[in-house]
Amino acid sequence: MEQNLQQVTKRIQDLVDSAFNKGLVSSILAWFPVTSIIAIFLAAASKNASSEAVELGNVSGNEVGGKNIAAKILNTVGLVSGIVMSVIWGIYFLIIIAAILAI
Repeated sequence: MEQNLQQVTKRIQDLVDSAFNKGLVSSILAWFPVTSIIAIFLAAASKNASSEAVELGNVSGNEVGGKNIAAKILNTVGLVSGIVMSVIWGIYFLIIIAAILAI
């Protein structure tokens, strides 16, 4: 029983670490032209890992911790900024193409 609880706790920590890392990377990548699209997918994967950690923590009675809250904030920032920056970069590239074609 004790070993099973340790395995569940380890799985929760792995999910929280994964969610945090993906959220952090997505928040950074969102500000660059092509990678802003990748940031959207990373933020979605981070959200899924975070939700799975919370669900597993609720089932097993374990605390998920503050790192999961930070992961949720980072994946929200990554998702929103990824979408916004994808639109901005798309408009920017359309303006550049229109300017090149106008010459």
